[in-house]
Amino acid sequence: FINVRFSAESWSGILLLLSTAIIIKNYNSYKAYLLLGCILGFSFLFRYQIAFAFLGIVLWLIFIRKELISKVGATLFSFLIVVLIGFFIDSWYYGEWTITILNYFTVNIIEGKAAQFGTSPWYYYFFLIFNYSIFPIGAIILISFITVGITKYKNIIPWIIIPFFVGHSLVSHKELRFLFPLVNFIPIIIIMSFDYFSMKKWNTLSKNNVKIFFFIIFSMNAIGFIYINIKPAGEGRTRITEKIHTLNNRKNLNVFFTTSYNPFTHRGLSTNFYKEKNANFFDLNSSTKLNLFNLSNNNTRNILVITINDLQNKKVQMLIDNMMMKEIRKNIPDFLFPLLKKYERRDKILILYSD
Repeated sequence: FINVRFSAESWSGILLLLSTAIIIKNYNSYKAYLLLGCILGFSFLFRYQIAFAFLGIVLWLIFIRKELISKVGATLFSFLIVVLIGFFIDSWYYGEWTITILNYFTVNIIEGKAAQFGTSPWYYYFFLIFNYSIFPIGAIILISFITVGITKYKNIIPWIIIPFFVGHSLVSHKELRFLFPLVNFIPIIIIMSFDYFSMKKWNTLSKNNVKIFFFIIFSMNAIGFIYINIKPAGEGRTRITEKIHTLNNRKNLNVFFTTSYNPFTHRGLSTNFYKEKNANFFDLNSSTKLNLFNLSNNNTRNILVITINDLQNKKVQMLIDNMMMKEIRKNIPDFLFPLLKKYERRDKILILYSD
């Protein structure tokens, strides 16, 4: 689900995984270490925060593997060469000499621009992992993460994950996608953790209970797989605008919505694929008292887009009742609605009404 997306986090994470494979394979040649530096360099160019993981890799090579300084130096050399190539490409495209990483750090950290999108406490990633994974998967990930960090401290993977995780936890602005470069390591740390508890014989479950446990986990993953393939991308606004397009069969179209939920705009940008030229837009939260008699006639189609939470809004209920509107579509399939309204944020479930 994550690796197929063309994003900085995905590309950086895939290259980080490849570099880890090269280290574990232990080719023990200067060419391998030069290649390692190149791959980590491109991983860094895709996502500068990968530097936290890169630092962990270098420290592991020096203090755990006790690798020759000359080989570590070869990795650093090829890494810097790739970063230098990135500098020239950036300057070429910007039309002037530009150190992008310095600008990125200055704007987001020194000037605090990233914090304008919201700040969170240092422990917030623990909450995000637990909350956005269907229970008990989130709990298993966190337990495995802690177990591997404590018991497998000589393994390369904790040296990659911990600096990356800690570094992001220290930055005030946090988003779950920032951790996506680590997602490929999750199955590995879960298996490592399970292996540790098995070797310690701390698991007193019978074989049947273990089978039941894995069946439950498999079933939950299967449900998640079906859900991801059926649920529209993002908030599913396109699913709403597509239906509005088919309903737009009259001279005029009135689109009523609550603030921030105009289906034809997203974060200040217009979505033009289903752009309706005859549409008039009314924000119910900012509009003055509407003359419903003038708005409702045989030449006009009236559309309302709200969230579940807006059903408690008196102005919304008045509009639905007076115009005799009916529910037409949700941004998620109806048969998933009972399940998703428990796990999804209710303000992200959009409902389309029409007269």
